[in-house]
Amino acid sequence: MSNPVKFIDEEENNEVMEDVVSKSESKTSDNTEDNLTNFYQVELPSKGYLGYPSVIEYRDVVFGDEVKIKMATDETYIRTVNKVLKGILNNPSFYDDICIFDRDYLLLWTFANSYSPKQPMQMTCQSCNSKNDVTIDLTELNVTDIDPEIPVPFKMDLKSGESIEVHLPTVSDELVAESLYRDSKEYNFDDYMIQSTIKVKDKQFKNQKQKFEWIIENINAKEISVIKKFHERFSYGVDDRIERECENCGEVNTGRYPFRLEDFFIYSGPEDDFEYYLRLNKKT
Repeated sequence: MSNPVKFIDEEENNEVMEDVVSKSESKTSDNTEDNLTNFYQVELPSKGYLGYPSVIEYRDVVFGDEVKIKMATDETYIRTVNKVLKGILNNPSFYDDICIFDRDYLLLWTFANSYSPKQPMQMTCQSCNSKNDVTIDLTELNVTDIDPEIPVPFKMDLKSGESIEVHLPTVSDELVAESLYRDSKEYNFDDYMIQSTIKVKDKQFKNQKQKFEWIIENINAKEISVIKKFHERFSYGVDDRIERECENCGEVNTGRYPFRLEDFFIYSGPEDDFEYYLRLNKKT
């Protein structure tokens, strides 16, 4: 099932947010920020099928979040983004277990509702090769819900005699893969990511590196292709495909919105935001 990403307006959101807002107002704390922060709710496309709640609360992105992101280095960026997003989501205990398809949806959701759903990008026409500057409305991107028939976990008996369980990639898996890739670039990030989603039953490993080496040597190419098919078949979340008509020749082009972690939380703001406040400040 697909539906567009929804951009919240305060009036429409009131009913859904009523209990969580009242909960945040009832919290007693010496921290002024806690007392001033309103939390809202968003339903995840995983719909509760992956073992964590289907609804999660979040707050607006604040300046402090941007400051933390700006301080991140290339090596710490993924970890920093996840840490910041976890704080925006009111630090849920299950954050590391969230599937990255839900995490990416949450990034898009909080970005669209805290900043603006309008994002500029450039598309090259496949017919006349001219470049078109277009504006993408994030609220128009479709979101696919998880397939309720997904096996959790996906079980396999290997030719080697071992049994494994496979799950969709989580935030925790991404952090493990990032750590392995940072320590050794002998394999690409996707290879490390795949191994992170595999649990070898009745087998203990000293560390993730030893586990990865075991997988490399004991899971054959056909079995790995099945695992990749599982990830592909049951992927869900934001559909980044977009269509735009070329301004030069009229050809309709299909492209993809460049969904990257580094695009979130660092935002200069659209010109119309500035112009709005400039008008308010003009002398009458």
